[in-house]
Amino acid sequence: MKLIQQVMKAKESLGELSDLVLSAFLRESGFSENGFKFMAIEDNELTFAVPPQDDAGWYSVGGEQGLSEKKVRAAQKISQEYDLNMYLPPDETASRGQNNHHFEFVEKQRGEQTAAKAHPSYLVVVINPVDDVATQKLFEGLCELYLRPKFL
Repeated sequence: MKLIQQVMKAKESLGELSDLVLSAFLRESGFSENGFKFMAIEDNELTFAVPPQDDAGWYSVGGEQGLSEKKVRAAQKISQEYDLNMYLPPDETASRGQNNHHFEFVEKQRGEQTAAKAHPSYLVVVINPVDDVATQKLFEGLCELYLRPKFL
């Protein structure tokens, strides 16, 4: 998957468009791959819609912070592989009347800055200002949470 690199190339070639206008342009252009669809860019955060997910695969009554044990283990492996800290913050709103959580990955090397957020409905990846190839690799690793994961 080279979706991040495609978005970054388009961003560079389109010049000084605002994030709002650039997001609309890229959405209209249909940037997508393997069920991941570009939705927005804001302050170097790229937001993608993800392939349809089964809530039962993400949430579990007995799981840590309401997340399924399989997803938590997979997210822990991803955080180890990419040298990130992983947190399980609560969702802003809980559509099912319970306190659901998502995964947040932060960079150890850059002062605990957020690198990504993985939720059953969306994926946010923060552009690494030093290395967009690293951003692409992280995106590919995180996609494993949504597809046939090698980490599960």
